[in-house]
Amino acid sequence: MRMRSSKGFTLIELVVALLIFSIGVLGFMKMQGESIRGNAFSQQMSTALSLAQDKAEELVQLDYKNGSTRIGSGSASASRNGVAYDLAWTVSSMGSATAPSAVDLTVIWHEKLFEHRISLNFVSADNQVGRH
Repeated sequence: MRMRSSKGFTLIELVVALLIFSIGVLGFMKMQGESIRGNAFSQQMSTALSLAQDKAEELVQLDYKNGSTRIGSGSASASRNGVAYDLAWTVSSMGSATAPSAVDLTVIWHEKLFEHRISLNFVSADNQVGRH
């Protein structure tokens, strides 16, 4: 009897190879999706932090000698790249009207079913000391 030489792949070998390749491709696609979501969240976090920093600088520049224009709370909304951000702040006196003020600033935004927030808490002191 003469032995046949095997040329090519059997059907089982092809199915196993295709299965292994498919698992690898699915893993790669999942990794790409997570990367895209992570980048979007990073962009939203950077935007929220930028909005908070802008509002903090605005609050620091308010008339320091007239405490009534600084003390209190407020809110604002902003939209960037299709995402709505809500800002809320409270400025409270740490003594007299010309004493430093405690500032609590929060930015909230929603992404799908999740609420995200960042908070800045700082003390604002008179940056005009020594000026007349």
